[in-house]
Amino acid sequence: MRRNNPTICVKVVQFAYKKANELGILKEFLFYYDLKSINIQGFLPRGQVISQIKSKTNLSEATINRRISALHKLGWIIISKSGISLRKYDIVWKTLKITKLQYDGQRIFKIDSRGKFQSLIELEEIKSCLTGQAFQIKRKVSEDTEKSQDKLVKKFGFPKMFKLILKQVFDKDAFLNINFDVNVSCQKVALLLGYSSAMQGHLIEKKLAQEGLIVVKNRYRFINSSGNIKNIPKGCFVSKNFKIIQQLPNDIIIL
Repeated sequence: MRRNNPTICVKVVQFAYKKANELGILKEFLFYYDLKSINIQGFLPRGQVISQIKSKTNLSEATINRRISALHKLGWIIISKSGISLRKYDIVWKTLKITKLQYDGQRIFKIDSRGKFQSLIELEEIKSCLTGQAFQIKRKVSEDTEKSQDKLVKKFGFPKMFKLILKQVFDKDAFLNINFDVNVSCQKVALLLGYSSAMQGHLIEKKLAQEGLIVVKNRYRFINSSGNIKNIPKGCFVSKNFKIIQQLPNDIIIL
């Protein structure tokens, strides 16, 4: 995998996407980063602004002008005779009600400006959720002194084991008392990004999978095989052979 080069990466504080979405300014938030990705230094010279943004975003000139106007009203850019200057990240995060005290204690994602920003920030938020789960699993294993001597831990070591937990690709039988599931539901994906509908979470997962960023493995379990389908629990559906099936959180593998 290509290492992030700090000269071509933009910085996004964790949960900024969600905050922008909840405040109804997600399009403006994403457009600010579109401009930032064109010039990391934050300046677009007059005469080249429209053409540069068009080549990056495929937006129409009318839409670009509306977005520029919206960013100006938010105070995220300065328009001068020489061109457009983007204001510092702190100004954007302040609008999103993310204080310095908060983002000092949160992750700062470094997103490759050459990629699709929206998809990459969605990926980072999902990855952060999965990493948190994997870290808790790793902590439980390390706290069990008897299991810590297991040959599996000796073989892989904790750094590699942590990655294997995330990818769900190693034998868990040596740790029967620990739940190694690392997954996220469509509803959780939606909530991470400021949406309320599980369907929106499903669409985001589907898009990221189509772009080759993740692999989604659907998980189900039968909870009724008697054919009695009068009372269907929430989160369940009926199969073709009239069995009640519960959909579990998806396994998501980060590529």
